[in-house]
Amino acid sequence: MPTRTALPQGHKFGSVADPSHLQPGNLKFAPGSIYVWTSKDNAVTNDKSQYVAVKIGLAAGGESAAWEIMQGSRTKLAGDQMIIDMLAVNNCGWSEEYIHTLLREHGHSTLHGHDHKVPERYKHFYSEQAGGNEWFVMTRTMLDKFMARLALKSYEKHGKPDAWTKGWVGETAKNSPVKFRLNAVGQPTADMTGRRGGPIKEQKLKFIWDYRTLTGIAPVGCITTDSQWVATR
Repeated sequence: MPTRTALPQGHKFGSVADPSHLQPGNLKFAPGSIYVWTSKDNAVTNDKSQYVAVKIGLAAGGESAAWEIMQGSRTKLAGDQMIIDMLAVNNCGWSEEYIHTLLREHGHSTLHGHDHKVPERYKHFYSEQAGGNEWFVMTRTMLDKFMARLALKSYEKHGKPDAWTKGWVGETAKNSPVKFRLNAVGQPTADMTGRRGGPIKEQKLKFIWDYRTLTGIAPVGCITTDSQWVATR
């Protein structure tokens, strides 16, 4: 392991940049989804309290586009990714900007100056401000309320999205989108009947299930939007 001369705690190298300045969000004014995830090994999420540290961002496009975003973020994690929520919206850029601004104003951001509601016991995790600016700390109950508020405001301003007509995972020139059906014992399973090409991995199938049951959007004939399975808000 390399050894280096230790610097004094809190040492600064002389940047004149304003540490509280926020860059504008990724303003993709297009249909897509707002995702919320954390990881099993996150110190806040895993401390047995009601608090979670969550990444909230956007995925422009349909289900396949959201999978690519999630897959890319997983390469940076040591622990399992846990998708907490996904909200389909008609304007993902506006929706992301709204929820980020709302949570910062309420003090749930990990960014200094926007963290007055983050418990003191967690603030040392963010002392150097070397992490991403899309992370927020709150209880699950608080998160659910903020996401419900986002859904209300987004749908009022931009309408509620219809089901995507393309962009489903597993959809190719030779294959229809993957659909879930009930097996002989009444449990959901992916219907792979007649599919061509290689198999779809279990982790991707789990993502499809999470995406569809959380957004309430799925191909015609998929059970994920049935009242038994779809998430309620």
